[in-house]
Amino acid sequence: MPVESGHVFRAKHNIARNFKNNMMMAKSRLPHPFTCRHCNARLFHHESRDMCCNGGNVSFSRVDASIELQQLFLDGSSEGKHFRQHIRSYNHVLSFTSIGIHVDENILASGRGIYIFRAQGTFYHNIGGFYPNEGVRPRFLQLYIYDTDNELHNRMQENPQLHQNVVHKLQKMLHQFNPFVIRFKQLSILPNISECSLILKELPSNHHQYNLPTVEQVAAIIVGCDADSMDYGRDINVIRCDGNLKKVQETKGYYDPLQYPVLFPFGTHGWDINTINCNGRRVSCRAYYNYMLKVHPNDQSMLLNAGRLLQQYVVDNYVKLNQGD
Repeated sequence: MPVESGHVFRAKHNIARNFKNNMMMAKSRLPHPFTCRHCNARLFHHESRDMCCNGGNVSFSRVDASIELQQLFLDGSSEGKHFRQHIRSYNHVLSFTSIGIHVDENILASGRGIYIFRAQGTFYHNIGGFYPNEGVRPRFLQLYIYDTDNELHNRMQENPQLHQNVVHKLQKMLHQFNPFVIRFKQLSILPNISECSLILKELPSNHHQYNLPTVEQVAAIIVGCDADSMDYGRDINVIRCDGNLKKVQETKGYYDPLQYPVLFPFGTHGWDINTINCNGRRVSCRAYYNYMLKVHPNDQSMLLNAGRLLQQYVVDNYVKLNQGD
């Protein structure tokens, strides 16, 4: 920039505006989205009808969010905004399983632009024993079983930056609706808990995907740690009494609700290898998530409004899908 007599001569025009006006930049607009005639999902340009319901062959009812959760998503107060901004952290302090993945935060180092969830390596979820090891604070599943009188305090120890009132609302909602939490609460009051094992059940193959699981369907308490002597087969996972971590297989239907209680507060069963559609036909992992991630009219589910947690959920299940291919 030229300098004369100690003064700086500044350009008298806006370079960006001048470039746009003088260079006659061509505007490019995507064609309008269209609607699938089978499931009414909105499809964008170049998306085929296989991207939603596979020509009407895939159909599931979506579970509406609870009123309490809808209020948090719609709350315009600082509390509601904090929940949506830090939804991954709120879900983390309430989840039943730990998540193992290296999250690449470098892409967010500048603090500018939209949030992007970028992970490296393989996703895996672990579930542990009922009680923490000596000298270690309770986490994940243990928060629902161990020292339940101080459950809220223990959750806030996990992340003191969260709003306690929001954590309390979410915790209360799960205690009221979530079948896993209800079963874990029953387990916590047993006098002989050290002799117990907990079996998490897969839903039977004839169970419709849109039916919410009941407490009896999601878990069974086995006294005497004799679960190894039972013929439980492929469909059942055992949480042992010891402190060892156990991997939750990605082909299990409770893989999603155990990791994402904020997205599935009713314990809604996710995809497994027995998932069937309304016609009784098996549905692949890809077809299931194609349908669930589409925008459908009058959908009261909070899944597609979950922002940063939705990004994590999508990446998580994309990895699951590729691992199964």
